Amino acid sequence: MSGTARACTTGCQPGQYHASATDSCVACNPGEYCEGGCEAPTPCPTGTASAAASQNSSATCTPCTAGTYTSVPGSTACSLCPAGSKCEYPDRQPVPCPPGTYSQAVWTVCTACPAGSSCANPAVAPVQCSGGTYSTEGAAACSLCDGGYLCPAGSTSPNAAGALCGTGGYCPPGTATQRTCAAGMYANVTGAASEAEGCAECPAGYYCPAGVVDPLVGGYECPDGHYCPAGTGSSTQFPCPAGTYMPASQTLRRQVGDCLTCTAGNFCEAGSRADIDTRCRAGDYCPDDSEHARQFPCPAGTFFDTPSLNSSSDCQGCPVGAYFPDRVGALRAVLRQNR
Repeated sequence: MSGTARACTTGCQPGQYHASATDSCVACNPGEYCEGGCEAPTPCPTGTASAAASQNSSATCTPCTAGTYTSVPGSTACSLCPAGSKCEYPDRQPVPCPPGTYSQAVWTVCTACPAGSSCANPAVAPVQCSGGTYSTEGAAACSLCDGGYLCPAGSTSPNAAGALCGTGGYCPPGTATQRTCAAGMYANVTGAASEAEGCAECPAGYYCPAGVVDPLVGGYECPDGHYCPAGTGSSTQFPCPAGTYMPASQTLRRQVGDCLTCTAGNFCEAGSRADIDTRCRAGDYCPDDSEHARQFPCPAGTFFDTPSLNSSSDCQGCPVGAYFPDRVGALRAVLRQNR
């Protein structure tokens, strides 16, 4: 009867098998081998593959090389082990690598993440820890370094020897670059983890720009013409007010009251260092605390033609035969012309 399977009666050549539907010998398919006769095709076992047809023995099934695999019988090619997995056995499915390890394609093992890097994704190459963080071997993530220490990129310890935070600043947890103490403060200690721990208020009589280690030995004495209360951040922050001065001979410079009163006959603008080079000009007088040159001109109708007057009573009236210009601060009297 047409279409009925027929029993094998003649046997096939090696590399072929009997197709019962047509009662004929057919070439063996790729991934299988056929020993001939009336035997059915045999799939290549797992861990092997065969790409060619008409193969006649199990010896033609090629074993998968390291890092490749087949997990089902009858495979025509071995598959590459994917990145992020390991393929120790060619006849088994790839095994995913755990966090803290990684692998590249065709690797047979998972490798521990090196110290100083993180491996959150096993299929990605290790990522170097950023500044302020560290890791030991096999870390899935980097951790913050200890306070009081500096951690450059790729650090392998939270508090490595030689990484102690230096003077002039402080290092909170996770610090890659030392933070500088603000102006008005100084830091002469190492290993500070916070501003409160590492930065002290600049002492009175000195000034402290940002990052000063020790104002007492660094040449930061309060300059002439100024006073420096505790916490002063720059040399020009607190000039002595107009009408006062701060000479080199005055060593106490902690508060505004330490500025000296400008002496009569002179004037002192803000930040004055002395009152001997700022004599009151002719035509004006300067009592104590005078702030600028034209603050106290001689009254109209009076004059004085030499500098350094102390008070208005020093301004002179016009002599006989002279008159005063109609202005204050006259330098001299002008003689009248005889008519």
